[in-house]
Amino acid sequence: MSKLIAPLFSIRASGSLAETLTFRTGRKDTVATSIPTHPDASSNAQRRHRFLYKVGIGLWNGMTPAQQAIYSAQAVGRPLTALNLWMRLWLDTAPGLTLALPIESPPASTVHDVSPFHTHLTIYGAEWSPSPPPYSLSFDGVDDYAQVITAMQLNFTTGPYSFMLSITNSPTPPTAHIMGRGTQSADYYFLRADSNGRLRWTVRADAGIFTTLTSPGALLPSATQTLAVTRSGSTINLYVDDLDRTTLPPSTTDLDIANRSFTLGWNPALGGTAWKGSIHWLLAFSQELTPAEVTALTSALLNF
Repeated sequence: MSKLIAPLFSIRASGSLAETLTFRTGRKDTVATSIPTHPDASSNAQRRHRFLYKVGIGLWNGMTPAQQAIYSAQAVGRPLTALNLWMRLWLDTAPGLTLALPIESPPASTVHDVSPFHTHLTIYGAEWSPSPPPYSLSFDGVDDYAQVITAMQLNFTTGPYSFMLSITNSPTPPTAHIMGRGTQSADYYFLRADSNGRLRWTVRADAGIFTTLTSPGALLPSATQTLAVTRSGSTINLYVDDLDRTTLPPSTTDLDIANRSFTLGWNPALGGTAWKGSIHWLLAFSQELTPAEVTALTSALLNF
């Protein structure tokens, strides 16, 4: 039996068939019966709620005891409905979470979006478009890719940022774009597998200044892996499954803030090969995640 616990909420799972979400309200545990007992029986809305709560648990478990104490005091004695609201407000402020996007059959949409162009009250996210044959991302068994039209207003010059995503690789990882934005003639950024199957994160400024990080090891064929890029004011970190960590001082200027849209799985503006695996979820943050937070989020979302 596995158990993830936070003072506000916990996921308790037995085998693969039972899952309930439990809130701790003072001395009582209140089970949220709207969360389905079997993941396969969930609607898209219920899956998005489960996803957001697991994100919250991961962020909570990545906090220090002192940080947890601050937020615990605000939740004691609150009823279930108030805790729902409180948790949403907490996710809006404490961890710097700006975008939470679980990928599912079209239409995909975010459950949490506090980027400058939208708020968490606006359900917004991905626009699905046909990809050129023979590429299939197998989100829903149809040839398609996700064009994320929510702006990711993250500062690539001095400000911190982080993002995480979960992928399932094709049997032989190709040179392929997993996530990207921009054109060859201007600034761009992209996350892709290189010709050796290693993960590579590249940011290019219009002035021709590059930052490139490459993982030491290759992505595992046919495996589901969690990827993360985190940036402070002085370093960029690249994580593969929370273990393969690469660090490099950044040297880029800021990207064009007029267009933060990016594509998942294929970048038609940059060309190159489409990703032949699956992409399961994406998280974006306006701050650098600590190694403990990356570990906790990887663990909490491992089987989503």
